[in-house]
Amino acid sequence: KVDERPQTRVEFTYDYSISRHEVICADFNGVMKDVSGLQLECAQDSLPVSNVTFFEAVLYANALSRKMGLDSAYAYTAVELDAGKHCRDLKDFAFMPAAGGFRLPTEAEWVFAAEQAWNPDQGWNFVNSGLAPHKVCTSGENTQYLCDMAGNMLEWVNDVRALYNGDSLKNFVGGVFNSNSAAGIVKGGVSVKPLTKCTCTKEGMIIRFFIQAGQIMLASA
Repeated sequence: KVDERPQTRVEFTYDYSISRHEVICADFNGVMKDVSGLQLECAQDSLPVSNVTFFEAVLYANALSRKMGLDSAYAYTAVELDAGKHCRDLKDFAFMPAAGGFRLPTEAEWVFAAEQAWNPDQGWNFVNSGLAPHKVCTSGENTQYLCDMAGNMLEWVNDVRALYNGDSLKNFVGGVFNSNSAAGIVKGGVSVKPLTKCTCTKEGMIIRFFIQAGQIMLASA
């Protein structure tokens, strides 16, 4: 597709870890009740989080960092919430990739991880899901490595859409998200879409967090 070209090679000079599955409702609500007061309605606590904004993923990541005594990967000066306590904007938002705290994975980090066990035919999708999300790590594509990369829920990554010239890049963190960004990027597959909409490389919610080794880094959708 036009908006997926040119292909760009990204080289990493660091190790990183990524959570095995998408963030579940029990964990998200348990953290966010003391952050913004947001409490998502979920049929089961073990289901992946859905219908969260990029900025809510940021708030969740920073809260996890504080809980574990890590430096925050994101900075902001004020939080804008709507009547439902969803976060619509973070004033003066800034991403600090060198920090050692929890954050969303970059698109390149997500793709590299997904390619290690990419099997969309076995993920929760339009054909087999009953048009509903399922408990994490219960589809046929799941392995001991990563769960639900190719199905269940779409996942936020840290980048926004941007123009690239196809040159190889090193340790690329992508375009930085803010309230004026034209479009964020989501990855993977989703329970209500057919396999043709499941992609490891397409620019696009859920969260999957990442910690970068060496400084402890962790990733999220």
